Amino acid sequence: MRTGYSLEETRRFWRLHSAQWRDLDRSADPEGLTNVCFEGAPLWLNKFAARLQVRTFHRLLEHVDLGRSPRILDVGCGTGRWSRLLSERGARVTGIDLQPETLRANRTRLPGCRFIEMAADSMGFAASSFDLAVSVTVIQHIPDAAQDQALKEIRRVLVKDGTYLMMEGTRDRGPHMFGNSIAEWRRKAVENGFRVERVIPYDFAPVVYFLKGLAARRSSFHRAGDPPPEVEELVARSKPETQRKALAKRLYYLALHGATLASYPLEPAVMMAAPARLAYHAGFLLRAV
Repeated sequence: MRTGYSLEETRRFWRLHSAQWRDLDRSADPEGLTNVCFEGAPLWLNKFAARLQVRTFHRLLEHVDLGRSPRILDVGCGTGRWSRLLSERGARVTGIDLQPETLRANRTRLPGCRFIEMAADSMGFAASSFDLAVSVTVIQHIPDAAQDQALKEIRRVLVKDGTYLMMEGTRDRGPHMFGNSIAEWRRKAVENGFRVERVIPYDFAPVVYFLKGLAARRSSFHRAGDPPPEVEELVARSKPETQRKALAKRLYYLALHGATLASYPLEPAVMMAAPARLAYHAGFLLRAV
């Protein structure tokens, strides 16, 4: 039984998702985290996820020689968080994504970067066009059958010995989520023209994910093994609830908020002690060979 979207359905999901979030309140959420982390989740949860991403991104970037005015490709650039960070370091950044409204907003907010609507698995750039590529929770949203093609394309547009900074999910699977174990991501990287130079497992947050898992098991919307819902239905579900929440849901968010706050000081210790296989995400520094 089919449990995940096809490549075309996945592309349609992100275009509809972009339209839904075009009126995102940037005064409350300036980096658009509600669009690109946990879709539609409370901002305090998305800020926690973003903090872990930023910390890991910087740890990997410490091992990259950016040189002078490098050409950088931001694959699945979303709201342009990484494009902005890299352009501030003097890079010439090109961001690609499938969210047209988001890209239009990026062009206004970040005029020093170039943003193009383009799929990672079929890019229109010439070979060896970039010195560095980055992707943060992007390839995990490409169906399994097309992930290898996306990695091949990223390798093609990188110069030899170019660098690819990739951060992806290692445990989540769903209609538009196609995460792999750390070992599987390593295998895919090697088979598609990269050498693995560094791996950083991150995002353990055991209490947060325990509570989220309980909530998912109680939900009747979509369970593991079910056929995927219609794309439009899943997109609509990511919109924050505006009606008054039932008592049980309010108690759940109260507990989740507490677990999130506790995870800020706990996460560094968990990262040092927990087995890598328990991480929900991992960062990879890859070299084009």
